[in-house]
Amino acid sequence: MLSQEERELLYTEAKALYGDLDINDLEEKMAEGFREYMMSKETKGLGQRIINFFKQLFTKVTHWNALKPSLTSYYYNIN
Repeated sequence: MLSQEERELLYTEAKALYGDLDINDLEEKMAEGFREYMMSKETKGLGQRIINFFKQLFTKVTHWNALKPSLTSYYYNIN
């Protein structure tokens, strides 16, 4: 689904989060990150989801010229 460039950007972000691991271990950590992301989304109430929406919107508006794919945005899109 991703271009090679997008994939490399995500691996770079994942390495910053999880350390300099080989690709298989990195993908395992990313899969675990997705599981945690999904579990945390289910426990948030409406108020927290609204606050998070506006935080994400503010970040996108203020940093629109530097936006790159991120693990969290891909977790959201997969969901």
